[in-house]
Amino acid sequence: MDRYDVIVLGLGGVGSAALLEAARRGARTLGIEQFGPAHDRGSSHGESRLIRQAYFEHPDYVPLLRRAYEHWEARNRDAERPVFEQSGLVVFGREDGEVLRGIASASREYDVPVERIAGDARAERFPELRPRPDDVGLWEPGAGFLHVERAVESFLDAARAADAVTAFGTRVVSWDATAAGFEVRTDHGTFAAGRLVISAGAWSADVLRAPAVPLRVHRVPMFWFELAREEDAGHAAHAAAFAFDLPEGFFYGFPAMHRDGRRLVKVAPHTPGDVVDDPSRVDRSRHADELAAIRRVVAEHLPALAPDPVDHRVCLYTMSPDGHFFVDRHPRHDGVVFAAGLSGHGYKFAPVLGEILVDLALDGRTALPAGFLALGNRGHSPIS
Repeated sequence: MDRYDVIVLGLGGVGSAALLEAARRGARTLGIEQFGPAHDRGSSHGESRLIRQAYFEHPDYVPLLRRAYEHWEARNRDAERPVFEQSGLVVFGREDGEVLRGIASASREYDVPVERIAGDARAERFPELRPRPDDVGLWEPGAGFLHVERAVESFLDAARAADAVTAFGTRVVSWDATAAGFEVRTDHGTFAAGRLVISAGAWSADVLRAPAVPLRVHRVPMFWFELAREEDAGHAAHAAAFAFDLPEGFFYGFPAMHRDGRRLVKVAPHTPGDVVDDPSRVDRSRHADELAAIRRVVAEHLPALAPDPVDHRVCLYTMSPDGHFFVDRHPRHDGVVFAAGLSGHGYKFAPVLGEILVDLALDGRTALPAGFLALGNRGHSPIS
């Protein structure tokens, strides 16, 4: 039986980053993934994800984001192609709404540069966006987006260069504690390790086997629209990331990207959709209600886009009850650490979560300020 210091279960954004972190520290490391590298079955796919520091979800995330930025900038230096692009982000909404108030609060508390944009300046700065008449924009110039699959591939390549071993197309059947650590049984054999890192995304509940970690999986669609006017393809239309906080939900999008000779703009809701009972059997078709909702947003707020999407995909949100991550040791096994319930906003944190998980696995603690994400601080069962 092959034995490792650390086995990482799940090689999406967080798992691939943890694999690299453990290998860089000299641990003999194995990563196991049931699908292929940078696959499209879970949550780490779909071309792009926003990254920002004026974090409306909670200002406690900002120190972790700053550390994540350091990781992403280092990955840009090491990777063949950039994985992080600083396009800036504008968020439009009611100034007294939860989202804009949260952005302003995080900006003040951590001195994150944010500019208020109102009145005629909205159309002057962002002619491709059409906010509601009374909406205000908050512009974060340091924000941007991440190339999702490219980043996962970059983490994996760097991890293998640091002597990590990967096993793709390998399904975990079970894992158990032993006198020497842990044994992981898969459909391609059994492996042993001193420590386990679980980053299984939508499959976390099954892999963790820990009722104290409450999780629910939702399907969320993503759509791509073509620029409607030929003149928009030749200038800076949709050159920045954007978001709208609307009564019907929060919708976001990205700079136009070239694909198959066209310039496409990705637009998606940031709202958990239908509950998924089995993440291995997800309905990935276009739902009429989802299509109607995104078409309304495009028609009312994105005049430069064609009315119908040319592509769509489905992402999985693994939600915690309060929308914040779980990052901790397993409730029954100190040698098992995990990140789960990233709740649709975790990808930008992937490298810092990988660092925290490896800190906990190898050192038993982390100096990074992640205590607010621990089970015992969330009203759930404390760790013994």
